[in-house]
Amino acid sequence: ETNTFDYKFFWSILYLTPVLWGVFSLSAVLFLKFNCFVTLGCALVLSSSNVYGYYKCSTDQKEKWNQWMNRGAEMGVSAMMRNGVFG
Repeated sequence: ETNTFDYKFFWSILYLTPVLWGVFSLSAVLFLKFNCFVTLGCALVLSSSNVYGYYKCSTDQKEKWNQWMNRGAEMGVSAMMRNGVFG
């Protein structure tokens, strides 16, 4: 049995890392620091492949990811309906 805190911490950091590298890469492009972009691009690719590998090996995480995406879509649709986007 895995510890709930450790489980959530691991997957949160694993998913957060490529996002941070992506933000840093975007800022390097926006500020025209192309020397930094090469290093940041490599970090982004490597951390994204790490996420992909862990995701493919974890069937439990696939189910949770699908639940999270469905819940997000439901929240988005309900927010649009509350704001009157659909008419």
